[in-house]
Amino acid sequence: MLARKNVAQIKAYQPGKPIEDVKRELGLTEVIKMASNENPLGPSPKAVAAMRRALTSVNRYPDSQSFYLKRKLAAAIGVDTKNICLGNGSDELIDVVIKTFVEADENVVTADVTFLEYEIIAQVNDRRVKKVPLKNFTYDIEGLIARIDKKTKLVFIANPNNPTGTYLSKGDVRRLV
Repeated sequence: MLARKNVAQIKAYQPGKPIEDVKRELGLTEVIKMASNENPLGPSPKAVAAMRRALTSVNRYPDSQSFYLKRKLAAAIGVDTKNICLGNGSDELIDVVIKTFVEADENVVTADVTFLEYEIIAQVNDRRVKKVPLKNFTYDIEGLIARIDKKTKLVFIANPNNPTGTYLSKGDVRRLV
């Protein structure tokens, strides 16, 4: 086997089916998808307009440091631009965070029913994942805190949680922090 053992043992992520597949397989003409974090209302008209404006320069590399985006985000949330890290989606950023902060003998803590990429990416990086069952379909804050030990480097929460849609209040997040 060419792949590392820990990678070979990972269960493959099963994404939701595209609407076109559901229509074809079930002989339907209209399907409203309420899964996979997809907006059933379509893209924002502002986003579509921005993409149209950008089409004339897609043959060029973009600003690799995202100078203007970081500046706007920093101003909006009141932090310095050096405190903002951007990536090509959450999967890449989760991978970067785990590779940057979690040593081989350390672990991450998360819920047993949450965004699957926390566990998958930790496993790909051969890091231990400690999972806590949900309580009433939401994160069990006390359970998460109880699973943290001296070898815990990260606690992952999705807020709102994916796939349950439940969310933590500011008080719950503060208690966890």
